[in-house]
Amino acid sequence: MPKPGTVVDVGFPVDLWAGTVATAMVAGLVALTGTVAARAAGDVRIIAPAAHGGYLVASPLRLTAAALVATAGAALLMHLLLVLSPQPFLFFGWVSVLMTTLITLWPFTTSADVPAQAATALVYLAIGGCVTGLTASVARESRWSWRYRE
Repeated sequence: MPKPGTVVDVGFPVDLWAGTVATAMVAGLVALTGTVAARAAGDVRIIAPAAHGGYLVASPLRLTAAALVATAGAALLMHLLLVLSPQPFLFFGWVSVLMTTLITLWPFTTSADVPAQAATALVYLAIGGCVTGLTASVARESRWSWRYRE
C-alpha cells in the first residue's frame, strides 16, 4: 500500500464525472425554474440565439438541454486543466467567469423587448454561476480523492 498523501494514478476521475451528473441536474433545474418563473411573472419569454445572429423564444426543454451541455463542457475543461495546467482552478475560474459574462450580456445585443432581455440575462447568470461554482467545488473534492488516504 502506498503511504498516505502519495498520488495514486486512478485513471479516469470517477468523482469528477459523478459530480458532473449531479451538477447537470441542478443546472437543468435552475434553467427550468428560471423559465417557469419568467413566464409566471407576466408571461416574459426567455430568448436563445438562433441562426444568422437572430434569436428565438427558448422552450424550457431547449434551455435545460443547453444547461446540460454547458455543464458537460465545463467538466471537460476542468478535467483537461487538472491534467495539463499548473493552476487549473485559476484558469477555470477565468474561463468560466468570462463565458458567464458573455452569455449574460448577449440578450442586450438583440432587438428583444427589455423584460425578455433582463429575464434572459438573469437566468443565464444563474445557470453560469451554478455550473461554475458546482464544477469547481466538485473538482476540488475529486482532486483530493485522487490521493491515497488511510
